[in-house]
Amino acid sequence: MCFNRLGRMSCKADERKPRDRFFDGRCGPSQRLSLKYYWPMKPEAVAAASAALTRARSALASIEAFGPSPSPQQMREILNHWSDLLTYGNRVFGKLEQGAKRTSAADWFAAIKEERQTDPLLNYLHEARNVDDHGIAPVASSDHVFQIADLSGGQAVTMFSTTGRAADLQMMPGPNVTRVIALLPVKVRNAILEVPNSHRGKSIANSTPLNFAVLFLQRLEEVVAEARQWCDLAATQSPCSD
Repeated sequence: MCFNRLGRMSCKADERKPRDRFFDGRCGPSQRLSLKYYWPMKPEAVAAASAALTRARSALASIEAFGPSPSPQQMREILNHWSDLLTYGNRVFGKLEQGAKRTSAADWFAAIKEERQTDPLLNYLHEARNVDDHGIAPVASSDHVFQIADLSGGQAVTMFSTTGRAADLQMMPGPNVTRVIALLPVKVRNAILEVPNSHRGKSIANSTPLNFAVLFLQRLEEVVAEARQWCDLAATQSPCSD
């Protein structure tokens, strides 16, 4: 039913806007139905999200193509592809958010949005995209960044050299020093968001752009696949069912 601010009935079924007069044979004409539970996900939004996902895949493939030991010039190209991945990967969420508004998928995307805000990796990649698109601070760097691998089987350590020379980092017996790309903390309002070390409850062993990109794409593939299911939701489902 429709009520005014005083709680009194203020309209009948035939006085409602056309978009609110949806009911099947089991629904009485006095029931006002929420379109949120009637319309499926907008297909054009899923198509736009899929297009953005394709470009994110292309960015990942470009990063993978340079192999484990890229040259300094190739590292600069990797940084460009990393920027593309942040842009197009996060665009997937934006397109699906628009497509889920006032549809049966609204609650589903609300859960996806909450995950994006609370998951360390997804939240970091979201904020890194914001800084990369709207700020001037770098979100990744290969300048003076080296990785020292302990050949005895210990854990590799990433360090910055103020002089830019790998020789300055020869601090362990027989280390293997290579130049790498480091992801950087990003500023979010008045706080600093550190590079995450977990995703969906699991530890991230290697915080490299390639590893983050692979994890990001895996989640994006799952989200778009779920969105397609909401897009294919049969419109014949009764909006009055419990």
